[in-house]
Amino acid sequence: MTTTNETKSLTSDQILDCAAEILAELEQPIRLSMLGQELNKRLGTSIRQALGHRPLADVILERFADQYEVQGFGPHKEIGRKGTWQYSQKYPHYVSSFWENFERPLEAEHRRWLLPNQTRAVDTAVEPTVEGKLEIESHFILDPTTDQTQRGKLVRHSISTWAKAHDVDLSAYEMKTKTDGEQKDRSVVDSLDAAGVRALKVLVEAVPPGERSRYTLSLDLISRLLNFS
Repeated sequence: MTTTNETKSLTSDQILDCAAEILAELEQPIRLSMLGQELNKRLGTSIRQALGHRPLADVILERFADQYEVQGFGPHKEIGRKGTWQYSQKYPHYVSSFWENFERPLEAEHRRWLLPNQTRAVDTAVEPTVEGKLEIESHFILDPTTDQTQRGKLVRHSISTWAKAHDVDLSAYEMKTKTDGEQKDRSVVDSLDAAGVRALKVLVEAVPPGERSRYTLSLDLISRLLNFS
């Protein structure tokens, strides 16, 4: 009951003031998920209800859009001081399954192995016999008790030092940013897909509901309408 009362009494202003303190302490961007966890920790309760289930980034930028900006994708979306960093250039954006190899706790008596053509490592008590495997030694894995505001920086450092130690090309594990040409190509495909869906919908709606069970559509026709190759 105490936690519920604390959550109700927590205001967005309190969250924003605390977020401002955390961000002011940082020299580099922090993942929004980590910022949220640090806010929960410092405020002693969950911020979710107080935010009205709105994204934390939206709430922060409503007040601090002139000071901070959000960049990145999915679980690696980060917030940092505006104009002082370039996300895509300064901080490589790794696929989440690869990033988590250096953040996910390792069980006792286990070792972590990255297998060829995989991004998520496996934890085993017995060394795999797969050729080309790479070990992610325990000293490269983040301590679970590490302060949330430092986790992003330390994980990046672990990834970098691990890659140097094993002569690994990290570009294979980075999220690829689409070029303008690829974005345009995707827009064309999306338009074609939308047109196909509309055509399929028109075709189905042309048949009275009571009669639809009497008809079948070939997958070839559906594939053509939906622009499948």
